[in-house]
Amino acid sequence: MTNEQQKFVRRRLVVPGEKLAVVEEFTPGPGTIVYNGQVLASAYGIAEYNHEDMTVSINPIKNNVGRPTSNEIVEGIVDAIQVGHAIVIIHKIGDRLSSHRFSALLPLRRGRKGERSITIKRGDIVRAKVESTLNATVYLSIDGENLGVIRTTCSNCGGEVIHIPQKNVVECINCGLKEPRSLARYRK
Repeated sequence: MTNEQQKFVRRRLVVPGEKLAVVEEFTPGPGTIVYNGQVLASAYGIAEYNHEDMTVSINPIKNNVGRPTSNEIVEGIVDAIQVGHAIVIIHKIGDRLSSHRFSALLPLRRGRKGERSITIKRGDIVRAKVESTLNATVYLSIDGENLGVIRTTCSNCGGEVIHIPQKNVVECINCGLKEPRSLARYRK
């Protein structure tokens, strides 16, 4: 790629399901899908926005990161919400991206007696700690600093949201909807 061509290409790291653009802005390319007029990533990798021909595509990242182990910090996307737990597809183990589709269970109640519930939705990106790998099942927890939902969108319009971690609420910048969410809290 020449210097002239590089001026028209922007790159960034993305995970599956992440919104890249709307179809009116960019034409979807390899590694993307279109859902409700939005261009979404369908693979882990580097999104390339070509501003010359107005296309967006994904260059997948391939690596062989092993299965997560107890006490490791992972990031993943909430794939499904079921009775009592969420299924999370892990895309990052520690600081390494994983091209494997390791799934994990995140209980939706926390505390010894399950007194506090976790509020998440399908499509949220969460940072969690691996509690155990009993019977080859990865169990996660979001109890602790910097653990919880780190990226989400509005349930109403799909727009960007502002995180208000002190109240465990997100507010949409488009429609104003406020929703509860178990957000990661960063120590200052």
